[in-house]
Amino acid sequence: MTATTRSPLPAFALVALLLALTAAAYWPGLKGGFLFDDRINLDALGDYGGVRNLDTLLYFLTSGEGDPTGRPVAQLSFLLDARDWPADPFPFKRSNLLLHLLNGGLLFWLLRRLEALLPRSQEGGQGRQSPVALLGATLWLAHPLWVSTTLYIVQRQAMLAATFCLLGLLAWDRSYRLWRDGRRLHGWAWAAVGVGGATLLAGLSKANGFLTPLLTLMAWWVLYLPQTAMLPVPCRRALRRDAWLLLGLPSLALLGYLLLQVPAAIRRCLAIRDFTLGERLLSQPRALMEYLGLLAVPREGSGGVFNDGFAASHSLLDPWTTLPALLAILALVVIGFAVRTRWPRLSAALLFFLAGHLVESGPVPLELYFEHRNYLPALLLFWPLAHALLAPGPARHARLALAVALPAILLGLTWQRAVLWGDPPLQAMVWAQRNPDSARAQGYAANILAAQGRTAEASQLLQRAQRRLPGQSIIALNRIAQACGANTLSAADLEAAEQALRAQRIWNQGMLDWLDQLNRAVLAGRCPALGLPGWQRLIDAVAANPAFARAPTRQQALYRLQGRAALATHDPEAALAAFNRGLDLQPKPQVALAQAADLGNAGYEAWALRHLDHYQTLGVRYGPRRIRSMADVHRWLLVRTGYYKEELARLRAELCKNSLTEGTTAPGCSRHPQE
Repeated sequence: MTATTRSPLPAFALVALLLALTAAAYWPGLKGGFLFDDRINLDALGDYGGVRNLDTLLYFLTSGEGDPTGRPVAQLSFLLDARDWPADPFPFKRSNLLLHLLNGGLLFWLLRRLEALLPRSQEGGQGRQSPVALLGATLWLAHPLWVSTTLYIVQRQAMLAATFCLLGLLAWDRSYRLWRDGRRLHGWAWAAVGVGGATLLAGLSKANGFLTPLLTLMAWWVLYLPQTAMLPVPCRRALRRDAWLLLGLPSLALLGYLLLQVPAAIRRCLAIRDFTLGERLLSQPRALMEYLGLLAVPREGSGGVFNDGFAASHSLLDPWTTLPALLAILALVVIGFAVRTRWPRLSAALLFFLAGHLVESGPVPLELYFEHRNYLPALLLFWPLAHALLAPGPARHARLALAVALPAILLGLTWQRAVLWGDPPLQAMVWAQRNPDSARAQGYAANILAAQGRTAEASQLLQRAQRRLPGQSIIALNRIAQACGANTLSAADLEAAEQALRAQRIWNQGMLDWLDQLNRAVLAGRCPALGLPGWQRLIDAVAANPAFARAPTRQQALYRLQGRAALATHDPEAALAAFNRGLDLQPKPQVALAQAADLGNAGYEAWALRHLDHYQTLGVRYGPRRIRSMADVHRWLLVRTGYYKEELARLRAELCKNSLTEGTTAPGCSRHPQE
């Protein structure tokens, strides 16, 4: 037994100590608030008056829109922290931290099982299983790169996918040992139910969780398959056949599905991204190499959640780093396969990492770069390093010192990042400084400065950003917002915003929400320098944008904004015409309800009822024709439970009641309504 195994503390006590130190490093970050996608995903908690019964529970579980699955497992986990909206962010962040600690414990257990699997000649003695596993798990758990995953509430989705993938790998380890011992039926049960169930739960947390069979297949091929050579021939053949059936076929199905997404991905990239699918695929080797650099050389700071400054690759030499990055990734693939026999830990770590990125670095038209995408793929990445540091051989004392120093350094860097995440104003300024090419980072920092009353600083920041990033509508619109607040809006500001909106190629809901908020500010008299004429100029610029016109959902939102502007000028006919045109594009009951409510709230009950009548004349189905995504399930549930019919009837009755109260009778309303 080596000196590294003579600790008086048992392995579980060391694990407990590690978890406590990690929790302490993260604790300052729990004071932070909600960010960006947090609100987009969590405000559904309050959409139906809170989660208070079975119907509202099902509405919330099916409300996710992150991918076709809706991520209902992750949605369910959020109910541990709140059942209505708005909510306190602390319980959400605390649960994320607990989940991160759980994943570290599961990783320790998995690495311990994998260490026990390898021949003693490779591991240097059975007594080193726990130290190597503990160090490998510690280096992963304490790494500062996961701060932007753990403290970003919505990334619980990525964390849960890793949790269930780890459970799937542990289930496979158990099934292998049962097969090896001749208990084939029990092995099948553990593999089918354990790995299959873990895959389903991981995928319903986040889509890359469906990689679990492929990642398990990587582990099987590199680590388990060579050990079957010692088994009797009939047992070996049955085990290999069963493994390929249980892991190989699901992996092929997943790869086939990804290939089938290519035609749709080409079209979707053109619609929602400022890069083509080819450019996205060219860019991913650069992203992967940057991820590996951040993992290999951790640092105190990072770009956080703003990554719109990551430039797409337009060719192998534009930027010039594209070709070297592609060659480096290909070299890592070759190395992963080539060293399988001699260095199985390194082979498993490399192939697991690369396979783990197939969904988010593949043909799906996601944004180009995010740190949290490494959370699952990097699970095994520090295992070979831990083994190398604790292996017998030369410079052993120096390696042991490094094995102690590295976790301490990582925890210190994690603590520094967590402190930043616990101070949102400072966080915004630091992110803006570290991401000078990110329009989102600059806009976010300007908003924080303005909220603190530092309007002059906010204006200066936006001026610098506009010089560096001309034509960015996020910057131009934020300048208008800041100028409105300070009553310093100039003709040049308005003209710059118009030009940016006409040329903007990519649109998202956040941009439309901003225009809606600006409309409300104008109507409330908080932006007299802009006024309704200036706001209408911005809307006209949006309407003139060809990219905007290609998306019916965006056009519908624009018509609603135009209708609200008409209401502000007391023109209900123009408002009704705009609302009807928008509804014609996509006749959705929730849109009809919202727009009728706009008319009713403005005092135009008769026009609101006409809008509801118009919706009924469209002859649309309430629910989806086919169930192809969780969004379709959500709509089907709302229809199945009678939600839309009840809401339409309730709104109609309320409009009639209000019209009678005001001494008028809207068409279709009785003067003597039944009580």
